[in-house]
Amino acid sequence: MSLDNIVPKIVKVALGCIAIILILVPFHGFMTVWLASLVGHYTGLRLWSLGLLRVARIGAKRRWGQYRELRRQVLAEPLTWLIFAYVAVQLVWGIVAYTTHQVTAKALGYGWIVNVRFLLFFLVVWLIASRAPQLKKSWPAMVFWPALLVVSFGLLQYFVLPYNVLTHFGYGSSTIYPYETINHNIHHLRIMSTLRGANPLGAYLVVVVSLLLAKLLKFKQRRVAYSLLLVAGLAVLALSFSRAAWVGAALAVAIVLGLQLKTRRARQYTLAAVAI
Repeated sequence: MSLDNIVPKIVKVALGCIAIILILVPFHGFMTVWLASLVGHYTGLRLWSLGLLRVARIGAKRRWGQYRELRRQVLAEPLTWLIFAYVAVQLVWGIVAYTTHQVTAKALGYGWIVNVRFLLFFLVVWLIASRAPQLKKSWPAMVFWPALLVVSFGLLQYFVLPYNVLTHFGYGSSTIYPYETINHNIHHLRIMSTLRGANPLGAYLVVVVSLLLAKLLKFKQRRVAYSLLLVAGLAVLALSFSRAAWVGAALAVAIVLGLQLKTRRARQYTLAAVAI
């Protein structure tokens, strides 16, 4: 059976959008600032991922409408309802803040976008991937190759390149500041690589480190390459000096290791300890 018969065109378009987002999102800040330095329109360029997400969401809606079994499966997951509850809290909290004149309409809209879009992306990918096995097979390349570039540039940024190298790509006070330091001391840099800052880099690496560890524990292929990337990623994570990311990475690693335990009781105890 041909791929055309397995996956409708709208889903293939959604798959393409998801792939572009997965590959390019670690370079979102870098690309946006650099392009804006060449053509202007910094604010508009920052929204490119939302446009792709909108297209991917159309494909997800199509999947949702066509498969009753998929709807039951998604709605049966506690995680789905936790996401719905979180979104509801964001909406109510934001409306209350706006009606009591604590925030402007622009700040409210931006806050909703920042706080909700990553969960919306999660749901979209979940729905598309459930009926598109090629995404399940190709996601490691979409995640780990960009991660290799981010980690490599981060190490170069800390050990080789000038501390203000990003000023050559349009970074500055009106876009993204070109470097971060500890106590405003340029001799104590915090790696930010191609992300918007050291803390976003740390948050990104928490995901990458978790996925690398899961791959190493579950599969035997490319263990040397994954191990080297994991070590390098942990080094960049440490040199980001993002304490929140350090805590997040420790919790993520504990969860991944806990899920490998054989008995259900052992997994429950481990996850309870992580929660505490």
